[in-house]
Amino acid sequence: KLQDEYDRDERGPYAEGFVAFVAERAAAVIDDLLANDLTVTSTLWLMEVVGRQAFGLEQQLSELPIEYANPAMLEGSPYVAAVGWLPGRNQFEVTDDPEPDERRRIEASWEARAEAHRTLFRRMVERGVRIVAGTDATTHLVVPGFSLHAELASLVRNGMTPADALRAATATPAPRAAH
Repeated sequence: KLQDEYDRDERGPYAEGFVAFVAERAAAVIDDLLANDLTVTSTLWLMEVVGRQAFGLEQQLSELPIEYANPAMLEGSPYVAAVGWLPGRNQFEVTDDPEPDERRRIEASWEARAEAHRTLFRRMVERGVRIVAGTDATTHLVVPGFSLHAELASLVRNGMTPADALRAATATPAPRAAH
């Protein structure tokens, strides 16, 4: 919703205005979440690493336990995903060699998106929004199980206590999983 609203805004370059745009609207978004007793599923870690695939895909792949990933996800399959995780198949990978200014713009855009998520998340934690740990498993470079550990670390880096992060992965989602 915030992305669609920002796309209609007149502020200009994505990276320069998006974080401020989200910060300005955070209170209203959180008020709606609390008023409607909604639970938010976090995907901070994913937002922090997805943009790194643009220019650092090989490095990202070398840091993952891809031997545990579904081969159809790695290579791509019309039944699982239109594209895969590997070089030449990854939709986030920049395969040409952009000019330095364009490369900086792309990197700044991805970092702004990650920072906007962190900003909103921190404010949700401060205001007591119910949050469950998520991973977006099955998306690019997200290995189920392993990605949850990375998500918990991101939750703690961004304002949750370790105990609250563990609750976000266990006790908080448990009653909702029963339905």
